[in-house]
Amino acid sequence: MRINKLLFDIFEFITYNEVVVIYMEYLKEVTINDIETLVELNIKTWKETYKGILPDSFLESLKKNKKELIKEEEERFIDDKLDGTRKYLLIIDDEAVGYLIIGRCDIEEYNGLGEINALYLTKKVQNKGYGKKILEKALKELKSMGFMEVIIGCINESSSNKFFLSHGAKYLCQRKRYIMDLEVSENIYLYEL
Repeated sequence: MRINKLLFDIFEFITYNEVVVIYMEYLKEVTINDIETLVELNIKTWKETYKGILPDSFLESLKKNKKELIKEEEERFIDDKLDGTRKYLLIIDDEAVGYLIIGRCDIEEYNGLGEINALYLTKKVQNKGYGKKILEKALKELKSMGFMEVIIGCINESSSNKFFLSHGAKYLCQRKRYIMDLEVSENIYLYEL
């Protein structure tokens, strides 16, 4: 397994009743062999994050369309690599518990900016500092890719809006977009690096 430059502090030591527990955490660049894991995480985190926000029928359709989503992701893999899109899995103790996708923004109005296309964590690891760590690493990586401004979109009703605002994002606007056939409203935020 190749461990890339988005490495966290590898070990976190916690003492509990004089027993030392070691947690290993890192971001692993997605390979073609990781596509199924990435899609499964996408489905799981969307169901957790958007329950009560997006229609249950839409969230259930993700699981039903898993094979199709895997195929689409595999077909997109080479093109994403060529256009500079970078995809990472958050691994904690050998378990994938989150993912990050960054690259050049494909929204016409923000052409030339960097974008955090996705930053999702499973409920199990939320509110433990991982979101902040991944966000910081993403912004650093995007800056090293030559981007001085980075945007991220966040569905209006998501609690993640507060997260991004509390971590330095500036609100730009609200826009409508489609996720598959579902129209959603999202807030667009800007980070200046």
